[in-house]
Amino acid sequence: MEWRKTLVIFVVVFMLLDVYLLFLLYMKQQENELDALSHTSFEDSLVERGIKIDQADFKTFPKQAHYLSAHYKQFALKDLKSLTKQKFQLVDNNKMISSDITDEVKAEAPNFTVLKSYVANNIYQGASYHLSTYDKTTNEIVFSQHYKTKRFVFGEEAKLIFHYEKGYVKSYQQTLLTDITPLEGSNDLISPLQGFESLFQNNKVADKTTVLDVQLGYYILGELESSNVYMPVWYYTVEVNGQKSQLMVDAIEGQVLTADMSNDTEYTTAS
Repeated sequence: MEWRKTLVIFVVVFMLLDVYLLFLLYMKQQENELDALSHTSFEDSLVERGIKIDQADFKTFPKQAHYLSAHYKQFALKDLKSLTKQKFQLVDNNKMISSDITDEVKAEAPNFTVLKSYVANNIYQGASYHLSTYDKTTNEIVFSQHYKTKRFVFGEEAKLIFHYEKGYVKSYQQTLLTDITPLEGSNDLISPLQGFESLFQNNKVADKTTVLDVQLGYYILGELESSNVYMPVWYYTVEVNGQKSQLMVDAIEGQVLTADMSNDTEYTTAS
C-alpha cells in the first residue's frame, strides 16, 4: 500500500515537472519570437527609411572592455629636444605644446600623406596619434591619440590639432594622455548593432543614412583630481547627402552620447 502511495507521488511530481518544463520552453519560444520580431521590425524600418548598414562590419567586434584611467601629460623642455624647425612653447600648466612650424609641410586632403609622415617623425610620441578629422572652414586637421588601436574620441585632450593655410601646415597644439591604465573588472559590451538601434530609436539617424564604419573607442566619463576616467563607446561614421559625421553610444549601457559637429568637418573611417 505504501509502495502504491509512493508511486502516485512520484507520478504527480514528474507530471508537475513536465508541466513546468513545458511552460519554460513556451516562455523561451515566446521570448525568441519577440526578439526575432523586434529585430525584423528594426531591419524593416531601416529599409523603409533608406538607411544602409551593409558597408560597415557589425559582426566582428570585442565582447568586453575596461574603463580606463589616465593622466594629462605635463610636458618638460627635455621632452622637446628632438623637435626641429619649430618654435614651441608650453602652455596650460605645461599640459599643451603650442608650436609654429618653420618647415614646409604640405596639407593635402583627404589622405594627408606628407603630414602623416611628419607626425610620425617630428612630433613627440607621434606614433600614438592617427588622423581622425579635418575641417575645411577652420582649416584644422585633427589627429587623435589611440590606446591599443582604440581612439580617444570627442574630447579636448589626447589631440594633435594642426592649422594650415594655402596648402601648408603652419602650427599645431598637442595634448597627450599618459599612465593609461585599465580599471579592474572587464565589462560586457552591447553589440554595435544594438548601439545603432539605440541611436535609431532616439531619432539620431536621418533618413537615407549610410553607415561607413563602426569602431570601439574611449570617451571621457569624468574628471577626478588625480586622473580622468574613460568609458568604452561605439562610434559610427555615417554619411547623409554626401556629408560625413559621427554618432556615438555608450558601449556598455547603450546610452546615446552627443558631440558638437561642424557641417564642414570630414570624418575618416580609419581607426
